[in-house]
Amino acid sequence: MAISKITSTEYKRKGSNPGKSLIIKTLAAGNQERETELYNVPGIASGPTPDDIAVEVPSGTSGRIAVATQNYRLEVEVTAGQTKIYSTSADGETLEALIFLDETGKITIENDAQNLATVLLSLIDNVKSIITVGSPTTQTISAASQALLDIDKNNLLQILKE
Repeated sequence: MAISKITSTEYKRKGSNPGKSLIIKTLAAGNQERETELYNVPGIASGPTPDDIAVEVPSGTSGRIAVATQNYRLEVEVTAGQTKIYSTSADGETLEALIFLDETGKITIENDAQNLATVLLSLIDNVKSIITVGSPTTQTISAASQALLDIDKNNLLQILKE
């Protein structure tokens, strides 16, 4: 087993592997450069950033494989029963988005701009308070109600990708 520093990543085919995978370039003890395939859990793929740390183990088929990575520049703490899934900036310095599953079964989805629950609760309140104008045959939503719904829409777009 070896602990090494990641210098770069690239999604490509390595050797005679049947498909592409995430290949990380690492710098091991003595400034030895290596190219290693990063193994991820099926269904979850993550791209480590330069200066993250990789745990490499010998592999009979490809020399070495990386089985775990760690970013010590961010402190994402969890306690018993919690799970956090997050993304970082490309340099690994800033937490960008977070999905937090807490030990009580509650889920938080947020980024640095918005929290999904806050936006949805606002949307529900704004829908409940819609004011309409006009006669029954020409009735429309008031400009003020439409403006509040547009704010909710913009807030959702700060969290969710179309």
